[in-house]
Amino acid sequence: MKYNLNWKNLKDQELRIKVSFTSDDRVILPKGFNSILQGFVYKYIIDKNQQWLHDKGYVHENGQRFKLFVFSSILEKGKYNKKDNLFYFPNKISFLISSPVEWILENFASNIIRENKFFLYKNIMRIHSIEVFKEIYVSKNEVIIKMITPVEVHTTIDRVVNIYEKNYNEKEYKQKMIKKSKITKYFSPFDEEFSTRVCENLRKKWEVFKKQQCNLEIKIEPIFSMDDLKKNKKFYKKVIYFNKGKESIIINGWMGKYKLIGDPELIKFSYNVGLGSRNSQGFGMWDFA
Repeated sequence: MKYNLNWKNLKDQELRIKVSFTSDDRVILPKGFNSILQGFVYKYIIDKNQQWLHDKGYVHENGQRFKLFVFSSILEKGKYNKKDNLFYFPNKISFLISSPVEWILENFASNIIRENKFFLYKNIMRIHSIEVFKEIYVSKNEVIIKMITPVEVHTTIDRVVNIYEKNYNEKEYKQKMIKKSKITKYFSPFDEEFSTRVCENLRKKWEVFKKQQCNLEIKIEPIFSMDDLKKNKKFYKKVIYFNKGKESIIINGWMGKYKLIGDPELIKFSYNVGLGSRNSQGFGMWDFA
């Protein structure tokens, strides 16, 4: 087993770690298993004094909440069986987690090492290794990246639906009620708002972490073209199922290679905290291409 974690030597560094697990049999997970990984991460991050991270998180002055960590899906390829809605993975699996917040990764790694075995869904797992990646340094204001997990950019829109009933006496319809609901609009990398919203989101995460205003700029541009997208849409556009209680939320995200242009410090920060929204649900992790 590879642990060798000396947090004193790693103090004040923004890190990424890779955790590997083994099981006696192949690992079986249901469709939408990102929520299972998220629950697993929270379980080992949060001590009794850190429940606020799950319940509230870091709150921006505009009310938005951020958890300031990002994790990958399972790195090994699994086979999906449509009949039973299950993914089948090899008996050794791994995933990545990163954060600019030192105590988040320290808690996660330190707590998980103490466990001899644990459950991941219905699978009995054991820790095989924990690998700490060195802090990255970005010196250029333009880098090429590849998404490890889909980058997701959206906005929520209020929708008003008028519901009518028929008045049989007057033989006409009259308004019965106004029903309000919210719909989610997803942006593609070819929408102008995609890059703008990625930048705004990253600035807010910077502000709640650094506790200072962020005027730094970043742009994200897809390296693939619309023709590439049409030829291989399933590779670039990902429809992810995220289980939330008994419901399953459908989330649209984007893979592929991108160009990040902007301040090197903001680029580095995005490496550790994730690009776009829903980072703590497993979206927006990237690496250098």
